[in-house]
Amino acid sequence: MEDWWKKAVFYEIYMPSFCDGNGDGIGDFIGITSKLDYLKKLGINGIWLTPFYRSPKVDNGYDISDYYTVDPDYGTMKDFEIFLMEAHARNIKVIIDIVLNHTSTEHRWFQESRSSKVNPKREWYIWRDPVNGNAPNNWISFMEGPAWTFDEKTGQFFYHSFAEQQVDLNWTNPEVKAEMFRVMRFWLEKGVDGFRLDVINHLKVTVRFDDNPWDEEVGEQIHCYDKNQEGILEVIEEIAAFVHSYPDKFLVGEVSSEDLNELKNYCGKGKLDVVFQFNLGSIPELDVEKIYQQIKEMDIAYKEDQLPTLFFGSHDMSRFITRFAVDGKEEEVAKLISTLMLTAKGVPFIYYGEEIGMRDLVIDDISKMKDVQGLIAYHLALEAGKTEKEALDEANRNGRDRSRSPMQWSQTTY
Repeated sequence: MEDWWKKAVFYEIYMPSFCDGNGDGIGDFIGITSKLDYLKKLGINGIWLTPFYRSPKVDNGYDISDYYTVDPDYGTMKDFEIFLMEAHARNIKVIIDIVLNHTSTEHRWFQESRSSKVNPKREWYIWRDPVNGNAPNNWISFMEGPAWTFDEKTGQFFYHSFAEQQVDLNWTNPEVKAEMFRVMRFWLEKGVDGFRLDVINHLKVTVRFDDNPWDEEVGEQIHCYDKNQEGILEVIEEIAAFVHSYPDKFLVGEVSSEDLNELKNYCGKGKLDVVFQFNLGSIPELDVEKIYQQIKEMDIAYKEDQLPTLFFGSHDMSRFITRFAVDGKEEEVAKLISTLMLTAKGVPFIYYGEEIGMRDLVIDDISKMKDVQGLIAYHLALEAGKTEKEALDEANRNGRDRSRSPMQWSQTTY
C-alpha cells in the first residue's frame, strides 16, 4: 500500500498566531480544534504544528523547557488530546515539531548540568575549557554572535548553535540519546502521525572542535565543523527506524542546506521520508526561470524512493505573496504559485494564511518585535553604528515576525 503522505497536502500552523480559543490573545488548541472543519473543507490532509511544549519562548517555542507538557499558553494536555482526536475523526493527520538538537537553558537538565562539573547531567551538554582565556574556538552561532557562552560558576563555556538560551545537547552521550528517544515514544503513543525534526543536521559536531574557516570574499564563516558531521546519518537512520516501527508514521527534516547533493543523503528508504528544499522554498523574488530550474534539478537529483517538498512560505521566512508581488497582479501570482505547489511532483506544505493572501507584517517599533533573530540583528546594527531607523530596517529584514502575524479570520481592525 502506498504511503499516505505521498498524496497528502500539509498545512503548517504557527501555534501562537492561528486561532485564539480562550480570548487571551494567543493561539491555542481550543482555537485550532474550532477550525478543523474549515481545514477539512480547505482540503488539507495533514497539519504540521510548531512547538507547543512548555517554553520561556526566547525563540517562540523552539527553546523547550519540558518535552512532556503542553505550554499553558496553548492549553492543557487534555486540550491537545481532544484536538488530536477531532483531527483524526476528520481524517486529518497531525505531525508535530520536535527539537532534538537543543533545549532551553531553563530546562531542569541544563540547570543541573551547570550546577557543577561533577553533576550527573554535566555531560548532557557540550562544555569546554577556555583557550587562552577565550572561547574554545571561533564558531559563530547560526543567529550571529558567538556560539559559546562563559559560565562564571563552573569556569567553562557551553555551546549553543543558535541563541544563547538554546543550549546544544551532547548527542555523543548515550543517556541523552536514550532520553530523546523516550520523548519521541511519548508523543507517538499519544497518537501523533509523525514529526518535523528541527535543524536535524546539527545533532553532531566535530569532536576536535577545530576553528571554522572564513570566506573572505563574502565575509562569512564557513560552517564546516558544526553541522553535517560524521555519524549524523547513522543517527538519522536510527531515528527513522524507531519512528517507522510505529505504523504509518511520517518524518520530515529541516536540514540547513540548499545543496541538493547534501539534502538527498538525508531522505529516502531507511532515512527521513522527506526534507525541506530551501533552494526552492526561499527564492527571494519571482523568478520563473529559477523556479523551473530548481524543480528540474530536484527531479534529476532525487532517486525513485525520494520525493521533494514543495513550499514557498513558513514561519522562518517572508511570505511568498510579499516576496513575489507584481503590482496589480498579486492575486494572480499567488494563485499560480499555489497551483504549482499542488500540481508539481512533491509533497506540498501550505503555510497558514497563504490561502487568503496574507502579506508580511512590518514592525514599526522594536518594542513590538518578539523574534530573537530580529532582535539580535537590531542590536548588532546599533553596535555597528547604524541609526535607530537603519537598525529597525535590519530587524525587519532579518526577523521572522513578518510572517507570524495572527490569522485574519475577519476584517476587524483591533
